[in-house]
Amino acid sequence: MDAVRSVAELVCSAVAVAGGLLLLWAGLGHARAFGRLRATLLVHRLLPRGGSRAGAAALVVAEVGVGGAVVAGTLSSLRRTSALPSRLVLPAMVGEALVYTGFLVYLTVLRRTRPDAPCGCLRDDGPVRAPVLIRAGVFAAVAAAAAGLSAGPTPFVESLTGTGRLASVSVLVPALVLAVLTALVPATLVHPSSRTTSFRRN
Repeated sequence: MDAVRSVAELVCSAVAVAGGLLLLWAGLGHARAFGRLRATLLVHRLLPRGGSRAGAAALVVAEVGVGGAVVAGTLSSLRRTSALPSRLVLPAMVGEALVYTGFLVYLTVLRRTRPDAPCGCLRDDGPVRAPVLIRAGVFAAVAAAAAGLSAGPTPFVESLTGTGRLASVSVLVPALVLAVLTALVPATLVHPSSRTTSFRRN
């Protein structure tokens, strides 16, 4: 049972770290193309009038802040400094769960009210598709589970608390691969003919 628990924790941590990497990637991309992000939010028409700039800024801060906390904890574990990851892991995972839950709610509403509007997710300019919602839901659930583990009597995933370099690598490498795959797969399911029509009209 201990072996099964260890494997489950490693898988959970790899998925959670992948979610953090995606948040950081998305946040940096949104910061570079802030005007485009704001324009996308205007097309969505889900925020109060005049709230697109504040909404875009809040999104960038949340993505970069939470994603950066997850990545910082993981990189620190590679250097075997246990204090920083142990302090970061709980708030980082709680933050990740909240951000992805927010994404799931927002995008679900967007898909129902404006199904042809651009998603604005990562590099995907097409409308919101089911894989995007599934991705947000999975990362929200896994991050919540990770937060629960980190709050328990046993430290969440030894690999994230600096107790083993090999374990840290076994989390980071799959997390990188998973982050890239989950970023690319939804975009491949968007047909070119359905991309950004409403966005260009507006």
